[in-house]
Amino acid sequence: VGFNLNIDLLYGLPGQTEEDLERSIRISLGHNPDQLSVYAVSLKPNIRLFRDPEANRSLEEKLKMYEMAREILNKNGFKQQTRNNFVRDNNTCLYEVRFAEGMQTIGLGTTAVSFVDGLVYRNGKLQEGYLQKADKGQLPVQLAYKYSDEEKMNAFIIKNLEWLKVDRTKFKDKFGLDIIESHPEVIHALQDFGLTEIDDEALRITDRGTFFVTAIKRCFYDAEYVKRREDFYRDKSRALVR
Repeated sequence: VGFNLNIDLLYGLPGQTEEDLERSIRISLGHNPDQLSVYAVSLKPNIRLFRDPEANRSLEEKLKMYEMAREILNKNGFKQQTRNNFVRDNNTCLYEVRFAEGMQTIGLGTTAVSFVDGLVYRNGKLQEGYLQKADKGQLPVQLAYKYSDEEKMNAFIIKNLEWLKVDRTKFKDKFGLDIIESHPEVIHALQDFGLTEIDDEALRITDRGTFFVTAIKRCFYDAEYVKRREDFYRDKSRALVR
């Protein structure tokens, strides 16, 4: 019996310098973690610091910190798996792999997400009655959403881009066409910007593109998908099954 040690760090904090971030990474490496994740701070409008112009770090500052962190971790034997996650000795999260490939996946615990028979559903938060439902033997599901065939394809691309590549063979086996045929204009535009590259095996996020993965994924949202996502998250009081 054992366990994996995962450490999460934030960069872009108000007043944080590159030296501060490097020190935090070095201290973390001293604990010999199996996985180390680095996340950019994102201040929301309802947070007091949001209104402080000195607290909001520029994109250039965050990008510089991110590239420094990635370089240090790569030099210390960590492999980058997603934009934020770096692992030692090819450790991986089976749940994330299964979800990315559209396999039947059940998530347990508050706010956990599951994918079963094309239905995506999320468990409620504690304040949404999670424990009360569990105590009664009920499924603590708060929200549910049925993917269309096109949304299944887009979701496959989006989840796999989080892992920095989309396998062309797996995509064609699953959907009956090559990924370039599915979104030719988007893929060519991303290549022109140097954010992705494509070879015989996969569509891949470039080193430059890793910092912009979230924006790249949004390129594969169609208008209907965006609207249904908004509807999905807007109504917190009932499950939406379509």
